[in-house]
Amino acid sequence: MNCPKCETDQKFSSKIYEGVVVDVCPNCLGVWLEEHEITKILNTNIERFSPELISETVNAAFTGVPEDEIRSEEDCPKCNELMIAVNYAYSSGIIVDRCLKSHGIWLDHM
Repeated sequence: MNCPKCETDQKFSSKIYEGVVVDVCPNCLGVWLEEHEITKILNTNIERFSPELISETVNAAFTGVPEDEIRSEEDCPKCNELMIAVNYAYSSGIIVDRCLKSHGIWLDHM
């Protein structure tokens, strides 16, 4: 599986996050989530975030998708089709690249 962001062809590593095994690019540290994995992660609340990070995310929530994210082109590592950048849950402030064929989503490393 090639990385959608840095296009490395190195084997992704597996990491457990919120009880779910996710795929992590060894080069850019971005994360690939299969379509069903995001639901499992959202239903688990093990990870805690700093008030600063929460505030920063909330402040970005209604700004839409930044131009640089709209212009970037990442291909789905499953079907090689172009993914689209979306503001997760319409107004979360978390920008993800989503496969239009529902293979999964890509999260850039922060």
